[in-house]
Amino acid sequence: MTTLDNTDGGETAILSFFRAFIEGGWWWHLYGIILLTVQLLVVGNLAIPNAYSSSSDNNGSGLMTVMAVGRGCALANGVAFWSFRRQLPGLIGSNGLTPAASLIEGTKRKLTRRPSSMRSVTAQVVGAGATGGTIATRVTGSLLRSAPNETQTWKQWFDNFLQFPTVFWAVGSSDRALLGVCTSGIVLSSLLFLVPLVLCSKNICSKSAWWHLVYTIIETLAWWTCGFLYLSLIHVSGDFLGLQSDSNLVEIDALLGLVRLVQTTHPYPALLAVRFFAFRKMLGCGICKWYGSGMWQKLTAMNVHYFTQPLPNRFSYFAHHMPNWFHRQSVLATFCIEVLLPYLIWADLLWPPTSIWKVLSVIRYVAWLGFNCLNFAINVSGNYGFIGFLNTCENLSLTDDRLWIALLSVLGLGKSEIQTSVIAGEEMGKGALISMFVMTAGSLFRLAVGIVIITYLAVSSLPTLSRASRGSFTANDFVSTLPFENYPEVKDMFRSASQKVDILYSRQRKLRLCNYQGKFAGMHDYRWEPIIEGSRDGEIWHQYKWKYKLNAGPDECGRVLPFHLPRLDWRVWFLPLSARRGGTPPGWYFDLLDDLQKQTPEVVALIHEDPFGEGGSAEGTPGPPNYIRSRLVEFTFAPKRSNEWWNTKDLQGRSTPMDIVVVGPGVGTSSDDDSNDVGHEKEE
Repeated sequence: MTTLDNTDGGETAILSFFRAFIEGGWWWHLYGIILLTVQLLVVGNLAIPNAYSSSSDNNGSGLMTVMAVGRGCALANGVAFWSFRRQLPGLIGSNGLTPAASLIEGTKRKLTRRPSSMRSVTAQVVGAGATGGTIATRVTGSLLRSAPNETQTWKQWFDNFLQFPTVFWAVGSSDRALLGVCTSGIVLSSLLFLVPLVLCSKNICSKSAWWHLVYTIIETLAWWTCGFLYLSLIHVSGDFLGLQSDSNLVEIDALLGLVRLVQTTHPYPALLAVRFFAFRKMLGCGICKWYGSGMWQKLTAMNVHYFTQPLPNRFSYFAHHMPNWFHRQSVLATFCIEVLLPYLIWADLLWPPTSIWKVLSVIRYVAWLGFNCLNFAINVSGNYGFIGFLNTCENLSLTDDRLWIALLSVLGLGKSEIQTSVIAGEEMGKGALISMFVMTAGSLFRLAVGIVIITYLAVSSLPTLSRASRGSFTANDFVSTLPFENYPEVKDMFRSASQKVDILYSRQRKLRLCNYQGKFAGMHDYRWEPIIEGSRDGEIWHQYKWKYKLNAGPDECGRVLPFHLPRLDWRVWFLPLSARRGGTPPGWYFDLLDDLQKQTPEVVALIHEDPFGEGGSAEGTPGPPNYIRSRLVEFTFAPKRSNEWWNTKDLQGRSTPMDIVVVGPGVGTSSDDDSNDVGHEKEE
């Protein structure tokens, strides 16, 4: 008999089910049905006043749930801005690794097709790497500095903005402007969290229809502004804000701003849109794993995940040393949660709030608990900063108002304060809608918002899921399965619409309104870490210790970071993966070595310890070292019951593009021998 955990190498029964479900196309058949159903419900609900929106029902209308999602995502926004602000000067400041001013100026030159200037930086590269191989590489200093601003017409400015959407075209890219944008994001996020709670608790929302209308517009603009500020930082930060979750934050901000326009009078379609976002994101993560590394289908991915993830912590050690059966079951559980449970979200989709709906909604709560359990396990056994908190807040859309009514009762508020104010706000919102009819033709306005929502659902679905499945699913596949065999003109209409969806997806990519979501698809079974060391004489080397990455040493165990996401440490994790395939490190890594040798304060602040600074481990007077080197070291978890957390060893006999030795200016040079001087120019 086939078991669920066939450890002798055969395929398990549940794995065979997943193979049939995914590779047989059932997953996207069901997805297409859900997509069309949700789109119809959104438009139908917005076209019919108060459909599925009765606040008198004990189940609530969904407004409290959407508010809870919004308040949680507002907090996540604030944490994201706060986390990046701490690191900004050393990353994209004027003396950082990739100055934002230089990037904007280079982009301006590229857009206007002006010749770009270059900045030459000379450094001496000598000797060999740790493995003895001769190193021939380049060292690039900081990027070119900003040229004087030139007068632009409004049309030129607007064209530049569309190609490179960022607020820094208008406010400049000085360090003060960069920090100001982060601070503005923190303040705006705090207001988005606090103001709605205060207004509801004081019952202010229900006192005036016009006040309610004005506040709705202000909150919508606040969400969009918050997302645009973060988008602006993404565009000027290069690799450092290049994670999927950064684009995810922009997308959820834009979506919450959109649904806020109809949230009060028609909370049900607003809830459906946010809930569909959580559904698509989780399903995309599951599908990309199946079509990603073969370790997932072999059920061995979790055997290597804990020690190869970007920033392991001390809990990673204990998770890694769990029995093999635990790792195999963890992979199966991951597929169940990310591939099957998303469909349970919609168990009560077509049922009105009745006793049957209450039973079916329990299934949706099962999906919610499964999502949260997986999210908790990931973030306890590794460091992912605010990402886990953001996912938790987005997953609140899987709940309903019953949970929040019960929570208010536990807090002693019952239905007398916040819930009463919310219900009154709904009624006032209806009054606001009547008032707004004069300006926006009420129902036509709702219909326009509904069209934007269903367009978003389509654009965010087909291209992103096609990418998650490595092209195994396409829009044409979806159209070919529609039940219109006797109506070819209908299929042609859908096929034409799918082509427009692809076009819209391509055009919106710079705005990050619809984004691919697929995490942990690629897996590997090794961990190489870059070790940076400095020396005054080329003989005795002292290690520069990372703040959050692993450092070579017997006491290294990794830190636990609840919300902070260290960008430099995260990006450096990707470099050995490329170096193993022969890829050269990006320019900012050479700048890192250069700035550490020069002891640039903003960059040195990004690491834990400068051995040549005040109180450093190097002997002698504090000052810049003469030599800096980078080398790769292999890390593995130490065995159980060992006195150490990690074992390290050099890559014996193997040199990589990250084996670099840099000599400071003027060291070992002479007037008649400068053959080791290497000048490098970086063009923007």
